[in-house]
Amino acid sequence: MYQITHNAEYLNTALDIYKWTNKNLQSPEGLYYDNIKVSSGTIGKAFYTYNTGTMLQSNVLLYKITRDKKYLTEAERIALAGKTHFFKDGRLPNEYWFNAVMFRGYEELYKVDKNKNWISFFAEDAEQIWKKECDADHLLGKKPAKRLIDQAAMIEIYARLLELKK
Repeated sequence: MYQITHNAEYLNTALDIYKWTNKNLQSPEGLYYDNIKVSSGTIGKAFYTYNTGTMLQSNVLLYKITRDKKYLTEAERIALAGKTHFFKDGRLPNEYWFNAVMFRGYEELYKVDKNKNWISFFAEDAEQIWKKECDADHLLGKKPAKRLIDQAAMIEIYARLLELKK
């Protein structure tokens, strides 16, 4: 909203949420825990690609807005932590729509620093999905019942990869 309106209240709110999330949900490795249970304050310590991607993209956007290098440095740290944690044996976890959210963050970072390593592992994963998980109807996924959200997520990933090739 700040990028559209230039209303400082939007930026201040974004910074408050950013600081809270880093204080309460960021792991020492640079990944993000999934949630905090309101009733007990217990942190749900699962890691999902969308949490990492959201905060990665947030750091890049804050860098673009403020030009403060600390956000770019943090984005690169998160990106490395995410790739290291989630990309195993040439594959990302099976939740394609979570991965599409994560890819948005890596794409945003790539547009700033032009480091192809942030994009290449998504291309490798997408290629493996097409080769190994595409059925006769060209639907993707390991399970017999295909989910629309997975198809949409992979269309988004393939489209973003194609756009970056141009």
